[in-house]
Amino acid sequence: MHSLEKEEKKETSDSEDENKHDEKNELEYKAGYAVIRMENSKDKLIVDKDFVAKSNSSSYLSKGIIEFKGNVYDYKGNTLKCNTKNQVVFNGNDTQTVYFENGSAVFQSISTKNSKIKFNLFGVKKLTEDITISSSIDKICNDIDLNGKEMTIDGDVKNLDAEINLNGGVLHITGDLYHTNRTIIFNNGSLKVDGNYISQSIEKNDDGEYKASYGSLKMENDKDSMVVKGDFIANTNSSSIMNGGTIQVSGKCNDIKKNTLPEKGKEGVTKLVTK
Repeated sequence: MHSLEKEEKKETSDSEDENKHDEKNELEYKAGYAVIRMENSKDKLIVDKDFVAKSNSSSYLSKGIIEFKGNVYDYKGNTLKCNTKNQVVFNGNDTQTVYFENGSAVFQSISTKNSKIKFNLFGVKKLTEDITISSSIDKICNDIDLNGKEMTIDGDVKNLDAEINLNGGVLHITGDLYHTNRTIIFNNGSLKVDGNYISQSIEKNDDGEYKASYGSLKMENDKDSMVVKGDFIANTNSSSIMNGGTIQVSGKCNDIKKNTLPEKGKEGVTKLVTK
């Protein structure tokens, strides 16, 4: 899905994100104006190899099923704007790479018959089953409802810039979690971080120090649970709500602005357990 015309390709470094689509030609195709319409429950699109979209026009994906057996690339973020009742199925035999150029592209829900999936930007609105992402994620930039399911990310989340409603589910991150913006709402859910939890901006000030984030936590129920096996570092301008549940931290705690962690031993607030 692109134009037949080509344009001069910008030079890239060898250190670019490995998830980015490998252009073998010196010139790359210009964006086209192709559109996909899926508006009926029986609509079905099956792609046996790679799906590559570079369109200036927005598609309409409100219903039906899309099956991807290869890699997925949406270079403009205009094509895979799934919503309402559209479902995406990943059922390839090998590792499948999903590359979104920006946060405009988002799946309504996904089914991972193949658990070996890599995202650069992760966008799924609502889980309908347990899923595993087999690599680190550069950025989560669309709001997610875990809907009582478990999502495992095998690596780091390098930039959480979205609201996550755990909603009785479990978010398990095997690496570090960098929380830069928005709120994690526990809602009887659990957050497990095997590495460090770090709430700060990815931007630096003139002194070379990381700026404060706008990330926050909302824990109001007895079943709310957060387990951090590494350090808990919070440098945020946003205050968290700590009225219930438990936070367990195995490493060091550093609440720089004193607006995230509850007071240890205080009744009527989230219980803080440290070693």
